[in-house]
Amino acid sequence: AYLFVNRDSYGGVGSLSSNAFSIRTSNTDRIYIEAAGRVGVGTTAPGAKLDVAGDILLSAASPENPLHTGLQRVGADTILWYGGGTGSLQIKTGQGGPPGNRVTITPAGNVGIGTSGPDGLQVNVPVVEAAQGVDNVRLGIAGGTPRLVLEDGGTLWEIDNSGGKLRFFVPGVERL
Repeated sequence: AYLFVNRDSYGGVGSLSSNAFSIRTSNTDRIYIEAAGRVGVGTTAPGAKLDVAGDILLSAASPENPLHTGLQRVGADTILWYGGGTGSLQIKTGQGGPPGNRVTITPAGNVGIGTSGPDGLQVNVPVVEAAQGVDNVRLGIAGGTPRLVLEDGGTLWEIDNSGGKLRFFVPGVERL
């Protein structure tokens, strides 16, 4: 291992050979960098570019914009938690462009799927047809109309709010 300083541009600490490099305390590797560049925190066998063995806490340096987000494993559960801010926790996904909002949880506990400003539990996604004979519940929007679809072994019950009135359908026939 070596320590170097170039007065004009940079400094560093590392290994001149193709060996791993680690930072140790109490004779235990705490941060381990493989020769290939993968970094392990709490592990000497990183399985990805960054591999953390243990809980993760992300905190912002600014008290005006605090970020306290964590990911931890408790028994068989994986827990993602957020606190310290006034904004919502959002889960976003996307391909080939900016990610779209998929799930939002507000500080008040409102949950939105397909919306970033939910009121209570709010689902704004298209209702898609499922395989017949499958027990399921679908809540969403079809043709601009909120719809609830319940299926029990191939029998469908639908409730929607079309044309300003509440309508009930039992296997595809309006009943009320």
